[in-house]
Amino acid sequence: MFDGMAERDVVSWTALMSGYSGAGRPRLRLAVSLFHDMCHRGVPPNAFTFSTAVSARARLADAGLGRKVHARAEVERYASDTVVATVLIDMYGKAGNVKSARAVFDGMAALARNVVSRGSMLSVYAQNVLGCEAIQFFAEFRTESNFMAPNYFMQSSVVNACAGIGRLGVGKSARNSPLVWAWMQWLGCCGFV
Repeated sequence: MFDGMAERDVVSWTALMSGYSGAGRPRLRLAVSLFHDMCHRGVPPNAFTFSTAVSARARLADAGLGRKVHARAEVERYASDTVVATVLIDMYGKAGNVKSARAVFDGMAALARNVVSRGSMLSVYAQNVLGCEAIQFFAEFRTESNFMAPNYFMQSSVVNACAGIGRLGVGKSARNSPLVWAWMQWLGCCGFV
């Protein structure tokens, strides 16, 4: 269907790219090449296109190509978009580049730093076995974000980070939530607490 289209716009390119990304690992490289094909044909990407392209690279843990998309997003002024920036944080984190992930987070406008982008940054620390940094980041979130409550994703990342460095007491104080207490009970039953 796509090949038969007379005029391919950003929506059709992005839809196909998204379909390939959703199809799993064997098709992720096709999603990546579609982004480049689209740009070479003069079709300007939008925020959804960038987030789809970066997400495919994150799933491939390909920070090299991801940096190229990041640079293009900077030029096109989409890198500050909350969704694009959050996906960039995730991509850099999965590639083990915590410094670049944090630079993207720090470059976001204060109002753009929502619970999802903060949760993504917290997850980067936890995934890269930086428990102390994760705990510090969560503490900053709790102090700076009076109007935002941590979601279950953030809470499980804190518990994971705390368990990784043996600071389960901090994990318990992450928030009085059923998820945190369930994790603590499970860890207790397994003899970790």
